[in-house]
Amino acid sequence: MADNEKNQFDLNGDDNGAENTGFAEENLEAEAAENAEAEDTAKSENDEQEYASQFGELDDYISEDNPDSSSTDAAKPKKKMKTGTIITIVVIVAVLLAVIGGAVYFIFFNNSIKGVWKYTQTGTDGTVYETYYEFTDKELILSMSSDYMSEEMIYQVSYGDNSFNYMYNGAIQQSFKYEVTGNLIQGKKVAISYDKGGQAQELTYEMFKPKTELKGPSFKKNDSIVGYWKTTNMYGMETFMELTDDGFIHNYAITPIYTDVVTFKYNFDGKQIITLSAGGTDSSGNTVDAGSESKMDASVKDNKLTISNGSYDMVYEKSSKEEMDKYRDSLSDSSSQSSSTKDEAATAEASNKEKATAA
Repeated sequence: MADNEKNQFDLNGDDNGAENTGFAEENLEAEAAENAEAEDTAKSENDEQEYASQFGELDDYISEDNPDSSSTDAAKPKKKMKTGTIITIVVIVAVLLAVIGGAVYFIFFNNSIKGVWKYTQTGTDGTVYETYYEFTDKELILSMSSDYMSEEMIYQVSYGDNSFNYMYNGAIQQSFKYEVTGNLIQGKKVAISYDKGGQAQELTYEMFKPKTELKGPSFKKNDSIVGYWKTTNMYGMETFMELTDDGFIHNYAITPIYTDVVTFKYNFDGKQIITLSAGGTDSSGNTVDAGSESKMDASVKDNKLTISNGSYDMVYEKSSKEEMDKYRDSLSDSSSQSSSTKDEAATAEASNKEKATAA
């Protein structure tokens, strides 16, 4: 019996051992599974790290050049401004400052007389007359106009300190002094007077000289009369006339002092030159209404143009602009020579007086 219990015990012991053995195997399998899962997890993390490192340089490139990338501002490298860009900005700023400075000077502090000025006067009949003075580097141009006529007187000028002058009678230099007041915002004025005194003439500044629109007769071009013509007046001076192909007559009176240009509109019907009068009185003292027609017989033959005003004939020879300019230059040269000769004579006379006084 004891052996049976022992055997039973042994048998039971064997059962418990088998149960223990199965439990151990299950533990081993679970541990192996956990190890395998851990290895898979580690491998997956390693793969992710390797994937990120493969594209790390691309990410850096995107962060540097693409401001819309998801990289943080702290991770972005700071760019340095190029030297060329800095120089360009400095130049632009300098130009802007220069322009602003020039504009401020021109508006508020420019006291030069160069430019266009207007002189206004009222006649006894209440008519307002406007004369424009245009000062350039070398010329003073006085301009007057009405509905039917315009006139320009062109003087050669030089400038001094708040003064200008021009030649008079080919030898005497007439000088004027001026004073500019005001500015472009409030209005500029200039007072001009003779250098030896006298009442000043006040002019107002104008940005531009208005364009003259003259009235005239209906025009039809006639090539036989178009061009430059010249004649000699009663004083022995040559005068020139230009008839343009668009209906204007320019009469040039050239002297050593100035050039006087009077302009009308005209038409030539083959027999008469027709203009519209500016008004005033004729050679007989009769009143002529402004805008009334004035007709003069005209004919062209052998390069000569003959114009008759009813009292006498004026005969013009064919000429050119080059000949007119050459004539003007010759008067300027003779004027300069005349002035130099008189200056030399005055110097010699003063020297002789000094010698006589010393003796």
